[in-house]
Amino acid sequence: MSRAKVEDGDVGEVVLGQVLTAATGMNPASQASLAAVIPD
Repeated sequence: MSRAKVEDGDVGEVVLGQVLTAATGMNPASQASLAAVIPD
């Protein structure tokens, strides 16, 4: 978020595309938003 110069409150949702969805674990978009420290 800091590298992109985006404030935490400016993000409304995370959309993530993925080709291989089988056996990837828990919701990849959710994992990406957690790793980016985007508040719920």
